[in-house]
Amino acid sequence: MEATQYDKYACFCKEQADDKLYSIEKYTKEIELLTAQVGALDSEIAEKELVLQGKTTEKENTVGTIATMNTNRASDHETYLKHADDINAAVDAVGRALAWLKQQKTGVAEHISLSAVPGFAQLRAHASTLMSAGSLSQPLRSAISSLEQQDPVKYQFHSDAVIRTLEELQVSFKEHAQSLLTDEDSKQNDHDVEVVALQGHIRVLTDAIADLNKRL
Repeated sequence: MEATQYDKYACFCKEQADDKLYSIEKYTKEIELLTAQVGALDSEIAEKELVLQGKTTEKENTVGTIATMNTNRASDHETYLKHADDINAAVDAVGRALAWLKQQKTGVAEHISLSAVPGFAQLRAHASTLMSAGSLSQPLRSAISSLEQQDPVKYQFHSDAVIRTLEELQVSFKEHAQSLLTDEDSKQNDHDVEVVALQGHIRVLTDAIADLNKRL
């Protein structure tokens, strides 16, 4: 009787042990699986955080690039405005000199001193500024140099020669002013196109960053 009860108890204990061993093995495998899944998720999160950091840095750099471009463009435009002002002032000075010379054609004197021509001193000053800045074409530099080499006090120019030279200068100055304007418009357009493209890239990066943040 006791032996029978012992056998039953032993059988019961073995079944319990087997069940517990099975449960341990089962849950151990589940833990290993979950641990692997957690590891994979951690790796995925780390990868996404790295991508997020990269896109955030790229966005910041792009914003900085636009700021630098805008600063440089503003500086270049300021330089253009200064050159344009000098050229317009030179055109005005040439116009005043021509008007005065043509009035003298009925003239009192066949020869005139350059120092006596209204606007000539201003023309020399503005031309000198433009030449120093390297903002004049070769024909303009040559024409101005021919006048710069003359002594405005001692040298007596025939008025017809002065008029011809100044008329050529007037045309050249106006053409140069238009050339500078065309070049400035082209540079501004190129700048605007590039900035718009970079701003579009920033919007793409912003959307990507927002999406990554949602998934983290």
